[in-house]
Parts: sequence; C-alpha cells; structure tokens
Amino acid sequence: MVQVKYGQFWGLTACFQKDDLMWREWWLRSGRLMIYATYNVAAQSLDAAVKEQADVESMLATLKPKGNAS
Repeated sequence: MVQVKYGQFWGLTACFQKDDLMWREWWLRSGRLMIYATYNVAAQSLDAAVKEQADVESMLATLKPKGNAS
C-alpha cells in the first residue's frame, strides 16, 4: 500500500492482479467522509492502464468534500 493525497483527500492505494484483471483501489478520506474507489483493466491491456492512469488521478484530484464532512 502507498500513501496518496488528492486535494483535500488523503489515504492509501494498492494494486493487485486477480482473475486476469489488474486492480487498483483507493481508500480516501477528508474529515469524516470516506471514499472507496476502484479501477480495473484486463491484464492483457496493461498498456491501456498506464495511459489511463493520468486520467484516473486527474479525476481523483477533482474530489471536494461538501457539507459537514470535516
């Protein structure tokens, strides 16, 4: 597991392979708000996963807590 930070959210991410799929999971929090995000791609398409990684991280960076999450 690796520590990560996206804007006001921080947490952990992990990668693993299971049943011919490559998975990446994130457990992120901001105050009392917790987000679980996951991404998977066919293990044969790892080149696509590398290309999409920047897009996925850009989306996570746009997360903003609303209301009384802190």
